[in-house]
Amino acid sequence: MNYKLLFPTYRTRFNHVRQFLQQHVAPMDQPRVLNLGTGEGDYDPMVAGFAGEMIACDIHEPDVRFAAQLNAHVANLTYQVENALELSFPDNHFDTIVTIDVIEHTGDPDKMIEEIHRVLKPGGKALVTFPQVHFPVTYDPVNFFRQRQGKKPRSFGAYGFGHWYLVEAEAVKAKGE
Repeated sequence: MNYKLLFPTYRTRFNHVRQFLQQHVAPMDQPRVLNLGTGEGDYDPMVAGFAGEMIACDIHEPDVRFAAQLNAHVANLTYQVENALELSFPDNHFDTIVTIDVIEHTGDPDKMIEEIHRVLKPGGKALVTFPQVHFPVTYDPVNFFRQRQGKKPRSFGAYGFGHWYLVEAEAVKAKGE
């Protein structure tokens, strides 16, 4: 059992990804799927269930090794080290791309979106999630209340784990993404 599923924010995000895949990916089509920023591979068995072929990648080699060992039993899943800003895949290569809370780590979100667009087939589907500036109290209670009091955030919780920034939802909506 993945014990992270006991945490409401993790479980909500996991279920959101599964619902997206259920609605937008037909398993009989045997799509080629990319999990961009797989981390330790927590989502990979679930996502691979919607894929004919799946590649999971991350820039952090120890995470890729851990994920590959953890999910060695998943036959249609391969792992590789990749930089989200300079993907090695050819143009129009993937039917579906999933990237969960990665864009805030890259330092250049526009370049990451360009790379996703480049390797995604025309008509393909991409799911990009990210922590927003206006996150719920359950995501990071300490910084939630600091933010409400006009204080600067501390580098943990929503503002930790190598986040360069949090995303304004309105900015994404304005771009139509």
